Amino acid sequence: MLKLKKIKSLIIQNYNRVFYQKKIIKISELEIDNITKFDDLFLVIDRIICSNSEEFLNRIADSLELAIFESKGKCSVSNLSK
Repeated sequence: MLKLKKIKSLIIQNYNRVFYQKKIIKISELEIDNITKFDDLFLVIDRIICSNSEEFLNRIADSLELAIFESKGKCSVSNLSK
């Protein structure tokens, strides 16, 4: 869940995407004035393709750690493949 003030802060921190209305949207393309439920807006930390490599596992660990930090203890992982 993101609030307007937090969205502006995320832009300054160079985050690029959010998950809103079942879609990944670039923050720069987000129409903030049209958002009625900020509880449905989530920061996208990383988008990945699964593999068995050590590099993948390290990336997942880093992304989860960052997600938990940014959300003050809450994290969601979603499979968005079609």
